[in-house]
Amino acid sequence: MENVLNYNNEEDTPFTEVSMSAVHGLVKHHTELKTGTPKNLDINRLDVSCRSVLKPWNKTLDELHEKYHYNSALNINIDESSTRVPTDSKQLVVRTTDTKAGFSKKSPRMMYSTFVAAVVADGFSFPSVILWPSANLQNELKSLLSQTLEIWRKGSGLTDNKCFKRYALTILLPSIIERRKRMSLENEHILLLLDTHASRADPSIWREFQKQQIDVRTFVLHSTHSCQPLDRGVFAVFKSELTNRFEAPSSSSSSSN
Repeated sequence: MENVLNYNNEEDTPFTEVSMSAVHGLVKHHTELKTGTPKNLDINRLDVSCRSVLKPWNKTLDELHEKYHYNSALNINIDESSTRVPTDSKQLVVRTTDTKAGFSKKSPRMMYSTFVAAVVADGFSFPSVILWPSANLQNELKSLLSQTLEIWRKGSGLTDNKCFKRYALTILLPSIIERRKRMSLENEHILLLLDTHASRADPSIWREFQKQQIDVRTFVLHSTHSCQPLDRGVFAVFKSELTNRFEAPSSSSSSSN
């Protein structure tokens, strides 16, 4: 609002400030207007959120589309979403202190569960995986198991190279090949977009994808908040629902000597 009022001012014109009460009054009388909450971005994301950085990546993507004319049924994005898992455990980890004799007590590390998904531009979803940080599965989780969802027990609940390789080569790649065959698109190139997470850094995975004419492209580092389809759509809704339905557990810890 201040920008609008001061846009055409001369250099020596005093800057016009607008109080928050004036802003709320304007919005109240003009229902077509809405106030927004500023979005916090870390410095790395802020640095790449500009046209000069993203333009070369977009140009490369445009060139690939012009060359292969990707069918929307073969335009895929892989991503994952990790969620903190609440625990009722009161167990404390006891360790020696660094500065003086004695012990400090600290709450156990927060556990995470990771949801790995691959969604196509036409809305189709390939089989997904949940990485669950427990040796046992609760009954409510067992009821989720199906042909489109697997649950793998993993200590940390976070994706590593071994888990991602297993998902990519035993679930995703066969599913992509099967879908292309079922749609009679065997000779069509496929576009696969994914982020630059360390678990993806295994050339042997992508050599297998390359054999199937699957063109793999990563996003500019730290730009997924603005470029990745799943972050902008499916996972944005998913995380919003989680926030509305569940209260995130505290990760704070207490210590005593």
